[in-house]
Amino acid sequence: MSGKAKYKKAYIDDVINLSLVKGKVSNHFIAKWLHVDEKTIRNWRKDYYEFDHAFHHAADILKKELAETARQNTKIRKRKIIKTTADGETTTIEEVLPSHNDIAVYKKMGINEVFFNDEKHQQKEYLRSILERKKSAEITSLEAAQFLEIEGIPIPTTLLLEIKQLQGSPIPEDILPQNAITREMTLEEAAEAYQKLMG
Repeated sequence: MSGKAKYKKAYIDDVINLSLVKGKVSNHFIAKWLHVDEKTIRNWRKDYYEFDHAFHHAADILKKELAETARQNTKIRKRKIIKTTADGETTTIEEVLPSHNDIAVYKKMGINEVFFNDEKHQQKEYLRSILERKKSAEITSLEAAQFLEIEGIPIPTTLLLEIKQLQGSPIPEDILPQNAITREMTLEEAAEAYQKLMG
């Protein structure tokens, strides 16, 4: 073993990974792993704060890295959609929001600090995007309801009313919201009432 070994930033990852596997690592263990002597490890720990920090705080460092990855994954991304019709190809760019399930997974991992907006805001944004897609006839009312159901987001009453009306079924009393929509309302009036409710 040589005491003249050159320090590499990648050694921080070695210490973190080994600490997580073993629970705690010693200078002796890391020296053997990196094929250097213990004096070199002690010197590196004095000279490089991040290296020394990894010995004591591997779990915290990993959690921060996961939080940063999650933060990047929860940013609005763009998706290109190419549709071929009888008139030719059309290309549209649309924003893709993180799903409700993505957010739930990160919360279970204990990295709530990732989110700049609360879950309710995320749900509201996703709901808006689905209703916009329905309005532009990209998806049907039933598909919109299915997307919301998959994400665990309550289906708006107006959407349920629309689906019932398209099916020609009578509208059950229990799906009508209090003080918002009544049987006397037309579908357009119900939609307007819902838009006011959503702000």
